Amino acid sequence: MNLTERPDPGANLRAEALDAIDSWASEHLRLLEASYWAFAGSGHWPTLAELDAQLRDRSHPVELAAVWGSAPLGLVRTGSDRSAILLARALSFLAEASPLLDDLVGVIRLAVAKYLEAEEVAVLESSHVSVALRLDPARLDRVTKVLWSEPGLSGVRVSGAEWAWTLDDSILQYRGATSLEKYLADQAWLLWPDGPVSPTMARAVRQPGADSSQLLAPARPLQGTWSRGVESG
Repeated sequence: MNLTERPDPGANLRAEALDAIDSWASEHLRLLEASYWAFAGSGHWPTLAELDAQLRDRSHPVELAAVWGSAPLGLVRTGSDRSAILLARALSFLAEASPLLDDLVGVIRLAVAKYLEAEEVAVLESSHVSVALRLDPARLDRVTKVLWSEPGLSGVRVSGAEWAWTLDDSILQYRGATSLEKYLADQAWLLWPDGPVSPTMARAVRQPGADSSQLLAPARPLQGTWSRGVESG
């Protein structure tokens, strides 16, 4: 090993977790597709009850809530209204969701740029996003709902028909996220960090049925020092 390289205690856990995600998503692809198409059509995530009624007699003979609850960390969430929310990593298994994910990465890149260029408080507004990415109201609405569901994106949000996102330094977690693949790779460091892994998180990844939707690890430590507009490694 190169003397300048440091061991990565989280590498094995990330590989194991991502393998579990691949396996679950492949097995339940029709479920992910059904949730996505309902969202794409209406702008609202379907409830588990709605999906259950649609799929129970076909590809999911068991109660769908149990299937949904078995999803590994970082793939899906259950909303307060029991809605079946797909995170970006789940959407990445669906070719038809590519435009939505391109919009998501575009918003993340705008947020990073806004934070780095701001002299004081950095605020990203929906009006700026819609103009910069050329999003019509429907596309803006959908990418916003995906954005607000993603783990690790903190800051103060004022929502509504038009929204404002007051950014904090957690957005720098994604300063290298120039593509979906890089965004998801950075997110893997957030969910399975390169420091000590808590037993709670390890169990959430490994045990089917664990309610892992609310578990968030500390952000990946930033390397070197930085200031807005200037970074050093």
